[in-house]
Amino acid sequence: MAFRLSPKTISLDFGDVDLNTMGVEVFGDVSMETLFNLQIDLSSGEPLQMKEACLLFGESVLKSWDVQDDDGVDIPATGSGFLSLPMSLATSIMTAWTDAVGTVDPNLETSANGTLQSVGVQTDTAIK
Repeated sequence: MAFRLSPKTISLDFGDVDLNTMGVEVFGDVSMETLFNLQIDLSSGEPLQMKEACLLFGESVLKSWDVQDDDGVDIPATGSGFLSLPMSLATSIMTAWTDAVGTVDPNLETSANGTLQSVGVQTDTAIK
């Protein structure tokens, strides 16, 4: 039987209490290609690449949300929907996703020097 990937979803938590009234569900595990493309495009400083990163985020990271425009119309959780958000809200969502996927699982134990013990066996590398 082959190993089957199963997408991990996360409900985002925001530091801003007002934003926590918004429900945003994202994929916690994205492909390495998506991760690298987001990093490259966002760090480029080029407006077209940054726009592509926002489209990619909306298409590959967003699963669902309950966001409406100022007329009460639902904004789709898609790339174009993400691009329609105010910059501060889009940034808050991306930051919350980055914080959520970048957090180390509290169930993993760390050693005194801060390395994760579940990653591998620690060996003595001192020169004698």
